[in-house]
This record gives sequence, C-alpha cells and structure tokens, in this order.
Amino acid sequence: MKRFWMFALLLAGSLAVLTVPTLANAAEDMDDINAGMGQLSQRVGAVEKILGFKLGGDMRFREEYFMQDQDNKPTGAITAGISDRNRVRVRLRFGGERAWGDSVKVGFRLATGVGTDITSTNQTLTGDFQLKPILVDRAYITWAPSLFENKIKFEMGKIANPITKSPINWDDDVNPEGVAFTAEPIAGSRLRACYWSTRENSTNKDAFFYNVQLEQSFKPVSDVDCLFAVGYQYVPYINAYLKTPPAGESIGGAAGVDLAGMVVNAAAAGKMPEPHIVDGILTVKYKMGDVPFAWTLHGCYNLDSFNINPLTVPAVAVVNPTSNASNALAMFAQVAVGKVATGGDWAGSLEFGYIEPNAVFGYYSDSDSGVGFNNNVWLKGVAEVGLEEGLSFKLGQYAVWRQNYDVFGNTPNATLGGTSHAPVFRTQADFVAKL
Repeated sequence: MKRFWMFALLLAGSLAVLTVPTLANAAEDMDDINAGMGQLSQRVGAVEKILGFKLGGDMRFREEYFMQDQDNKPTGAITAGISDRNRVRVRLRFGGERAWGDSVKVGFRLATGVGTDITSTNQTLTGDFQLKPILVDRAYITWAPSLFENKIKFEMGKIANPITKSPINWDDDVNPEGVAFTAEPIAGSRLRACYWSTRENSTNKDAFFYNVQLEQSFKPVSDVDCLFAVGYQYVPYINAYLKTPPAGESIGGAAGVDLAGMVVNAAAAGKMPEPHIVDGILTVKYKMGDVPFAWTLHGCYNLDSFNINPLTVPAVAVVNPTSNASNALAMFAQVAVGKVATGGDWAGSLEFGYIEPNAVFGYYSDSDSGVGFNNNVWLKGVAEVGLEEGLSFKLGQYAVWRQNYDVFGNTPNATLGGTSHAPVFRTQADFVAKL
C-alpha cells in the first residue's frame, strides 16, 4: 500500500510539471495547424489554377419523417393503422473537372448510393454500422469545337442533365447516359438534342429515348431575366419497364414503372402506349432590392396516353363506374426567394406539383416530392438559412396526395403512401456542408 501511494504522488507531480507547458504547446500547435491548413488551401487553389483542375462536392445529413393518418375513403374499408416512419440519411458527393481552354472538359463525380436507386444518392444510416458504398455518379467528356467558335457543344458519358426541367419530369439525382448536343448560334437561343441509352441488350431492342428542346432567354425589361423552353421526349419499348412485361416485350429485365405510379391499359392487352411527351417551361428571375425572386411554371402532356375508366383500368369499376379521368397532364409551379451563399443568408420556396399517372415517364420524376413518383399531387414549403461559412440548414415540408385513388380499387392497405385516401406528410431537415 505504501508503494502505491508513493507511485500516486510521483504520477501527480509529473502531471503538474508537464500540464502547463503541454497545454501551451498544444495551443501553439493548433495555431500552427490552422495556419498550415490555410496555406494548404491556398496552395491547392494555386495548383488548381495552374492545372485548370477544379475539385468540389458536398455532404448532407438528413433527418426524414413520414406520417399518414389511417383513412381508406372512398372505400370505407378498415385495415391496420399505417405506421409512421423515421429515418436518418447521409449523402456525400465529390468530383473534379479538368479543362483544356474553352473547348474540352473531362470530369467525374463520385457519390454515395446503392446503384439500383437511380433517383437518390442518399444512404440510410442502418445495417449495424455497415460501410456505405461510393459509386460513379458522373463520368463525362465535354467538347465545344473551336472550329465553330464554341457555339456548339457535345456532352458524352454519364452526364449532368442539360435539359431545362422541374420535379415533374426529372429528379435532380438522375444523371443520364449517352450523348447530348447543344447549339447556341445566337446568344440566348439554344437547341438541345439528346440520345440517352437506358439498357443494352443482346437483341436489337436496346432501350433508349430521345429528348429535343428549344430554349430562348430574353429580358422583357432591363432588370428581369426570362427563359422559355419547349421540348419533346419519346420513350420506345416502354412495356419492357413494367414489373411484369407482356409476353415478348421484355428486353432485359423489368424496372417497374407501374410501381412508380404509371398504369397499363387493360383495353390494349395490358400494355402502355409509347409516350410522346411535349412540355413547356417558363422561368422569371428578378430582384426586389437585394432579394432575388425566381418563378417557375412547367407543364407536360403525353400525346399518346389513354383515359382512366372501367374499361382501361378495371379497378375503377368498383370505386367509380362513371369515371373517365384524364391521364396525360403534369403541372408544376414554384416561387423561390433569397439565396444562401454564406452564413446569415436565407432562402425559401413554395411549390405545387400535379402528375397524372401516365403524364411523364415516371421512373425518372422526382422521388422526394411524393412516395410514388407519378399519380401524385403535392404542396411543398422549404426554408433555408446559412449557419456558417460552408454550412447551411434546410427544412422542407411536403403534403402529398394520390392524384387518382380509383385505380386502386376497393382493397386498401396499411402501406405508407398506399391506398389510404389521407395525405402523406413528409418532413426533411438537412444540414448541408460544402467540400
């Protein structure tokens, strides 16, 4: 016991002697580290400038909560209560781009994800602390030939979506694969043509689709910027995307667009007509004082759809035998105010979305807006504030309804976003940090 107390006194004395200079040295070391990091950042910036190589990315932490009251109207059937859902998710994206003059760029971006979920790069924090995969999100070459004074551009590979769009037709996380062509012969006038491959097969029935878009920027008055675009999209072999393709239609596996809210035509042997979709989008941007405002109006229409009635969708006969509902229209409207660039900045937005079941190719529309892509109506409000340099907090609230409940018949279920007539309330709280 005596030896123990002698050892304890010796240890205490040693700590007393060492603590003060150690803490002082630690503070000096932290100052040196901070100074070194600042110098490193400057050197990285200098190297990027010399090499023409830019690095960047972001990290997002999301708390997401879903709630839906039990309500099986119009059927009135009773089922088990619908359980609320809460999940925590992360998204990490990191990439770089190397430019050679004004003509050539090569770039890549890596992101978290599961590969098969094309409309999300989130990773849910679950699975007993399993490692989260990092995948190739973008890999592309951009070429604007100097021969044409950089007025035409080709983008090749897995590219950022160049189409002027909104959540009713494209999710921001979808990076299409193929070739996109953009020509701007006159400043403000653009033509885009895209050929995007979705599935390669051993037969001649490769899955792909075309996009064409004409776009014009203009200023009706000096302090207002407007953009108007009209487009066309064609999706062949759409029946190959059903979870159970009709005989002879499968071209390499079913993606399940019917799980994304689209419906087949029972009057046409359970098939879907190939979509021929036209759309128009208008954006208006201006400032009131120092506060920026942006308005977006977008409409899509499928020229080759069919009405929903008891003949085309037999489940309708049970719920509403007189139904003859439109099945070709999607609409979107949003107003956004403010912009977050640094600490203390703020922004907010309000939006309305409406997608009839076959109005757009539902597999690529925004999955965050609802819980079933197509066949949805939603209202959404978002508020964002800059907390510090490089860090912001965003809070979003959705209320989502099924646009057409008749297609579900009289067999309600207790699945979140299923056949309950009640809206789904979806809350997203995001901390976003720039890399």
